[in-house]
Amino acid sequence: MALSSDDILSRLREAYQRDKGRFEKYFPDLVDIVRVEQARTSNTFGLTEREREDRIKKLKQCLANQPLTREVAIEALQHYGALAESRWRPDDVPPKTISRLVSVVIGKPLSDVRRKCSFDVASQKRPSREVAVLAGVRLAMTWDFELVAITVDPARRKGASSFLASVGSGNDPRSDVSTRHDDYLAEEAPHAHS
Repeated sequence: MALSSDDILSRLREAYQRDKGRFEKYFPDLVDIVRVEQARTSNTFGLTEREREDRIKKLKQCLANQPLTREVAIEALQHYGALAESRWRPDDVPPKTISRLVSVVIGKPLSDVRRKCSFDVASQKRPSREVAVLAGVRLAMTWDFELVAITVDPARRKGASSFLASVGSGNDPRSDVSTRHDDYLAEEAPHAHS
């Protein structure tokens, strides 16, 4: 029986909830994946419906703004961070868009970050929360969701990419990962010897 990527993520979330410390010790590369997925699927109350709608509207206005300046990217990440912290993420804002926003703010592509580091955005402010927006990317924010810094951990980003590729959901647009497995078996069956 082949598991879908949703089933695997669900099982990872359950394992993380059962024993966070142990999960973080033995699966450090998967922690951000679980946190991001948990934030995406949780139903807790953080923003009111009106605040959420306002943040979504402002986020979309920022994303429509071309050319994308650093100031607009910071504002967009602040809106996205508030939505993510309240356990609600717009489905029509793909991870590539968040990656692009982060790259504009830090001044270079995420792929150029070679070691874990923090990029100051508003060093005079004091963060009160961290919000995972992508695997290996965390926003340090004030209590009112002002962006203070962005932490990028390439090892966690690479670990997440490797994990998703092994599940098949990272590089395979087909929803049923077992389809690829069946194709492989169909190709190999004529070559099998009994």
